[in-house]
Amino acid sequence: MSSTSANNSRSLSIKTGIVISSLFLLLVMQGCSDIHNMVWNKADATIDGHHIVISPCRNSYTRTINDTPTDRNHIFGCGNTIAVQIRNEELTVNDKKYGMLNRGDSIVVKSGHVYINTKEAVEVAQK
Repeated sequence: MSSTSANNSRSLSIKTGIVISSLFLLLVMQGCSDIHNMVWNKADATIDGHHIVISPCRNSYTRTINDTPTDRNHIFGCGNTIAVQIRNEELTVNDKKYGMLNRGDSIVVKSGHVYINTKEAVEVAQK
């Protein structure tokens, strides 16, 4: 076998290895979000323009009650322990009202505390 033929063969093996490795990494990356959530015991979703994170959480769900221009009502929850509801920009967590959200606000529910844009929120007094 000539040195040119050996170099071409080696080059082809390297290219094949790179392609196979790239495909493997692509497939693994597709599952990273789910793996990350299981490892870190959290769930996240974007609902009506708001990024919501619940931690700890394993069995999350998303439910749309209404989605019309005049009545937008969405729930993101974790099992039967945490329910984050956004109805016409009003935030409710486990039936406690936390006031009106601004477009794009992020919500974190962590170990029983509610945070809006990284600041701890307080329950709004009922009228």
